[in-house]
Amino acid sequence: MNLSKLVQKLKYHRPTTAKAFEELLGRDLIRIDSGCFREVFAIQGTRLVVKIPFTERNEHHYSLVHARREIRRVKQVLRNKKYRALWRYVPKIYYSDYATGIVVMTLLNKVGKVSKEAEKTVDNLMEDTFSCIGHQADAEYTNLGYDGRGQIKILDWGCI
Repeated sequence: MNLSKLVQKLKYHRPTTAKAFEELLGRDLIRIDSGCFREVFAIQGTRLVVKIPFTERNEHHYSLVHARREIRRVKQVLRNKKYRALWRYVPKIYYSDYATGIVVMTLLNKVGKVSKEAEKTVDNLMEDTFSCIGHQADAEYTNLGYDGRGQIKILDWGCI
């Protein structure tokens, strides 16, 4: 299945769980990470991941707020020329659903363990960059990844 057909299926069926994704796509999802608000699954046989908000009753509201914030922030950055310097750090997002908080994007390689000095430098750089544009950020090195060309990307825009 090519990418455009996959996105078309997602838009029509709007799956909200890992099981629903697997049934719809006929592919297994491989859990690769989780954070405070959602789980991240790789779609088998592709270079794509799907971010699915937690659905537990007490966490779902906050998970959905976080996912929606990420969707809004990415759109805001990409639509505004004053944020042009940040465009290179936005990963390619193929599908997002504001109502469900689902995001499908390129699979990025996570940045490995770095020295304390490098970690502090990256954390300060991210904080300085986002404070200049009037935003606070949870963009520490653990929320960074790189694409197939080695370009650094911010994995989680929900805390920016």
